[in-house]
Amino acid sequence: MTYLLSKVFGGSFVDMVELGKNSLWDMLLAFIFRRLLLDAWSVGIFKQFRTLHHNDTRIRGRIDVDRHLRQNVPFCGNVAYATHEMTFDNPTNHIIRYALAKVTRKWGGIMTGDNRLLELRHQLERNTPTWQSGNVQSCIRRKENRTPIKHPFFHAAYEPLRLISLAILREEGAGLYQQHQEAEGVIFDGSWLWEEYIWTLLKKIEGFKHPENKNRDGGWRTPPGVTYYPDFYHQEKRIVLDAKYQTDTNDRIQENAKQVFCYMFLLDALHGGLIKPDRAPKAQESKICRQHPKAEQAFWHNIALPPQQASTPEEFVSNMKCLEDTFIKDTHRLLGLII
Repeated sequence: MTYLLSKVFGGSFVDMVELGKNSLWDMLLAFIFRRLLLDAWSVGIFKQFRTLHHNDTRIRGRIDVDRHLRQNVPFCGNVAYATHEMTFDNPTNHIIRYALAKVTRKWGGIMTGDNRLLELRHQLERNTPTWQSGNVQSCIRRKENRTPIKHPFFHAAYEPLRLISLAILREEGAGLYQQHQEAEGVIFDGSWLWEEYIWTLLKKIEGFKHPENKNRDGGWRTPPGVTYYPDFYHQEKRIVLDAKYQTDTNDRIQENAKQVFCYMFLLDALHGGLIKPDRAPKAQESKICRQHPKAEQAFWHNIALPPQQASTPEEFVSNMKCLEDTFIKDTHRLLGLII
């Protein structure tokens, strides 16, 4: 699962990862933090209005009489004043930076594999000069970090990132083996994770599409104006594929096959099949006879990615890369695509 998470969310694991009773939750939070961090980066660094206190000769705001009397008597030329301005150096960016430092220390491999992460870290360090490494608890207690982000431009990207940063720093969450602790919701859908992992491979083959079923986006639109959303399709080659992360039983095999056959019939596809984590040594192909004016034959494909075993993480990653290369070549060959 660690490998699938790293492929889907980014990062890499080439060192031994010890998963204790509670560390799996921490790792999942780190993966989510990485994804939200990149999503937030797409809208730019968070800016926030702050009241800044100054004591110099360049008066450009409201004079703070009480502070001026405390700090500048006898008068030496400086004036204490305050300004209200938009700045990158704010508590929200500080809390994100604390969370980033903690994730990097514990799960360094997660924060690799994307140059945007390195650039984001440099930008945060450059634009938060008042950040101090030992100030995390006082930063958590700041009012700005205890209230939701309401700015209409930054809310969608930064409010989830603020919440996940606080959860990481407070070490909040649920251990998978704590029987006395109740938890609500689902952390990850294994079928979804498998589907997204397969997409990291199929998207290397030109022409394949992966619709967003829940958002009803990117589907295969037919001439009558009806749109369908199979897991993966290649419209030019008339291919429909479905990713299944299930234990094979007769009922499930029939149900999965019926689903793909239905897509093939509605879309007039010539190739269809399932992609499963099967122990079968290689992909299999069979013909499907159909009633067709031209007496054409369609093809059914069982494409397998057998589970891998290894004595070290390095060996496992190497085995998986070989398996993925074979999968891509088999997919090219079975579907009649030119490499």
